[in-house]
Amino acid sequence: MDNNRTPSAPPDDDWSFRRLVDAYRGDWVVRRQPWPSATRRCQLPFSVLVKSDLAMTIYASDLADLARQLEEQTRLADEHTGKA
Repeated sequence: MDNNRTPSAPPDDDWSFRRLVDAYRGDWVVRRQPWPSATRRCQLPFSVLVKSDLAMTIYASDLADLARQLEEQTRLADEHTGKA
C-alpha cells in the first residue's frame, strides 16, 4: 500500500466545483487550489467598487461558502451596473 498518496477530493466536492465553474464561467475564474476562490474576468468601474461591497477576488473557507459569495457578488454587481 502506498502511504505517500494524498486522498482525492470526494465526488460531491468535484461535482460542486464543476457546477460553480459552469454557472459562473462567463464572469468569474473559479479556483479550488490552494483554497476556494474566484476572480472577476472583467474590471468593474472604480466608482462602483468604492461605493459598494463588491470585490474583484473572493476567498472562501469551502465550496459552499464560495457558492454563497459568488451568488451575492453577482447580485450586487447586477444591481450596481444596471443589469438587475
